[in-house]
Amino acid sequence: MTTNKGLLLLTSLIGVLLFSTFSLAEDSLDLGGGQSPIISNNSGEIVVHYNNAPAKDAEHLSQKLIVKELYLVPGFWYESAQSQTPVDGFFESAYIYLQLQSIYPEPFMLTASKVELTGDWAKKLQKVQVMGEMTLAEKIANNWSLEDMYFLPGQTKVVSLDVGFILKGVSAFFTNEILKRSILSRVNPVRISNSNRISEFNKFLSDLYGEDAKVSISLYEKNYVPVLSTDVPLYMGKDLFEHGDSVKNTYYFQHDAFLGEVILMKRRDGKYVRPISRLKGDDR
Repeated sequence: MTTNKGLLLLTSLIGVLLFSTFSLAEDSLDLGGGQSPIISNNSGEIVVHYNNAPAKDAEHLSQKLIVKELYLVPGFWYESAQSQTPVDGFFESAYIYLQLQSIYPEPFMLTASKVELTGDWAKKLQKVQVMGEMTLAEKIANNWSLEDMYFLPGQTKVVSLDVGFILKGVSAFFTNEILKRSILSRVNPVRISNSNRISEFNKFLSDLYGEDAKVSISLYEKNYVPVLSTDVPLYMGKDLFEHGDSVKNTYYFQHDAFLGEVILMKRRDGKYVRPISRLKGDDR
């Protein structure tokens, strides 16, 4: 009988120790297996790595959002159109669009954004503003419908920012040859399928604005609490297969979208439906 009591006491002590160990490690999840993810959350951020992968290859995600796509779209109108002369219906304006996905386990809402131009080109360019649905404003009070910026866990949305800029001189790139010999993909946004055109456009932007031309993008929640911030080089554009690097917080503009939308606009002699309206599924 004494032996049985001793075994029961020893088993209870082992159970307590195991429970304590598990409680201390409740912020980590190890599913086992050669490629099973281990998720750590001790620092308030999400880190995903694999049993066989070195620490430097861990996928380090921002706390609440990742950028799945980032691109510019041309503006077909300009608030001060009377003081701005269009070039074949194109005011050389560009607005920023982001496809964002929530990776946070709870709902949250974006409330504001900030766009800054860095480098010498910033002195040459003029900022422009736009308002509307699915547009995140610089000032919280200027948002049309903040409920559109409410993200559920895992939800993906396309959001535009209310501050864009005039790419003065960019119309020179769109020669008759480019307009006629470019292949467009009927997706939303319209994209150019000629990969060499993207390289040519990058070279054009580098010569026109310099390699230090960058766009600084910041997103906020609540009362201007930072959620995401990144610097995007203008002349290093990619295509729709580029989704950025969440580990380094490095993203690139998918310039195939800007090229495709401008070419479509010019082929239609400036008759254009505002891209932002298409986010709700409106017809082009």
